[in-house]
Amino acid sequence: MENPGASRPGARIARAPEFGPLPCRGVAWPFVSLSTPSGMPSVARVAGLLGTLIALAIIGSSAVAVALPAVGEELDLDLAGRAWILTVFSLTFSISTALFGRLADLLGLRLPLRIGLVLFSAGSALAALAPGFEVLIAGRMLQGVGAGAVPVLALGVVAARFGEDQRVRVLSGLTVIVALVSGSGPLIGGIIAQVVSWRAVLALPVITLLIMEPVARLAPATPAARGRIDVRGAAMVAALTLGVVLVLQSPATGTGAAVLAAASALAAGAGFLLARHVPRHPHGFLPLELAGNRVYGLTCMAGLTLLAAYLGLLLAIPQMLSASQGWPPLLIGLALLPAAMLGAFTSRIIGAHPPGENRYRLVALLAAGSTAGVLLVAAGQPNPVLLMLGMGLAAAGFAGGQVCLVDAVSTLVDPSVRGVALGVFNLVFFTGGAVGTAATGGLATMLGLPVALVAVAALPAAGMFAALTADRWHPRPAPSSPAARKP
Repeated sequence: MENPGASRPGARIARAPEFGPLPCRGVAWPFVSLSTPSGMPSVARVAGLLGTLIALAIIGSSAVAVALPAVGEELDLDLAGRAWILTVFSLTFSISTALFGRLADLLGLRLPLRIGLVLFSAGSALAALAPGFEVLIAGRMLQGVGAGAVPVLALGVVAARFGEDQRVRVLSGLTVIVALVSGSGPLIGGIIAQVVSWRAVLALPVITLLIMEPVARLAPATPAARGRIDVRGAAMVAALTLGVVLVLQSPATGTGAAVLAAASALAAGAGFLLARHVPRHPHGFLPLELAGNRVYGLTCMAGLTLLAAYLGLLLAIPQMLSASQGWPPLLIGLALLPAAMLGAFTSRIIGAHPPGENRYRLVALLAAGSTAGVLLVAAGQPNPVLLMLGMGLAAAGFAGGQVCLVDAVSTLVDPSVRGVALGVFNLVFFTGGAVGTAATGGLATMLGLPVALVAVAALPAAGMFAALTADRWHPRPAPSSPAARKP
């Protein structure tokens, strides 16, 4: 009889050799004790390592946003120029995440992870030392490319190393760290910019080199699939993402009609070519198994909307508090901490009580709360309490929803395409950050911030319906027969 676990979606890929001594004797690595006495990796320490890694990647946007006024003053940049410092990071980040996912399938997780972290650190150093705007943008692009390796490969380590119960525990633990650090990003950026300089804020991700080897030792080196990279497919996905994000960012960055038309044509053309390419190359960069999986597509879209709502508020609320209350960046950062705590608490509770087959219903509930939070902020200006309550609901939706959705992706696809599945999920998920900030900033310039947020609230509302639809469509295990249930 065929082994049902051999091809079960979510089955673990081949393990790398058991953990041995870490390299570089004499170096005091953080979280250095990576395994339990049984030889299995410690859930708490793995969550600490991977959560710190992902948080440093996300903080590339949240902390840098606070430092933008100082950057603009020193480099003589207008608002559009400052916005591009965030835009190029989100562009390269979202595009490279799917590329690293496919590299992980073909090369194993360990080598792509090391490459990504080196690029991430090099880009951070280049941006911090930039003498002018052009070099700064080049550094931010390189920083985004390297950062794109972090979420998908870190989540790939979790999927490869742990079974379902422990996987949810690790995801909840690392999401606690991500929620706390990303939510505290404005505070962290404000402190560093005020005490040191804005250049130190941009250089902060260089510290990922300190934990690169401990994390690399966790990553399986054995490929999950054979083949080669579909360069044309990757280029089409990159062009589609680039075009869409440029269109969405155009109102906030002040690009002209010609650039907007070119970006729209790029997105439409890339989408058309990709639709023709995928059926002809079913095992290419975007496997046909993923493109034809309706539940997987709905899972990605639900994630996009939750992050869009969260980052849209992360952009809007500091501006509201600064304009209406006159609060400085450090006080705004402190005010955002309770929301980050609520997000961390939500993900922790979900990890302690895995929702299992009810994961999509829980995501729908969290998306409904996120919708209510955005609307509360839109109606609550200038009351700081209402603004913080709305931010807390959006943070809970983002943090809790990510735990459920990443775990869902791990169970929806075959292990041979799990890396690219996580990569495409993260591409769509983190593109949501660009969607939320672009929609909030762009519409606010034309309609005002409250009206813009009412429009943004439609995104998590759509995510709620996507989750409910996925709940109806996703395959469920067949119920056991009465005979099988007898002792």
